[in-house]
Amino acid sequence: MAGKMLNFEDPRSKLFFEYVRVLKEVKPKYFLLENVKMKKEWQDIITREL
Repeated sequence: MAGKMLNFEDPRSKLFFEYVRVLKEVKPKYFLLENVKMKKEWQDIITREL
């Protein structure tokens, strides 16, 4: 895998949680989220948040 795989400790991952916050507030009928391949553990965290 490319990159350093810094997990959710990477400051750039905060964008994901901000995205989740906005989705919960706006409650759109549809949304699109694109991401790169990641560890199963991280997928579980993202799925739980959504």
